Amino acid sequence: MRENPSISKKRISEKTGIATRTVDRVIFELKQRQIIYREGANKGGKWVVR
Repeated sequence: MRENPSISKKRISEKTGIATRTVDRVIFELKQRQIIYREGANKGGKWVVR
């Protein structure tokens, strides 16, 4: 996410070999811990790592 802030969950899944649902769960946990957040719209936005 630091290298490519606009990466999609699907692309993360493809690059890591992890199921999309697992990526969803990990992102949810990181958002809960306030480690990452989404800036902008769902399609055109980007991930920000604190």
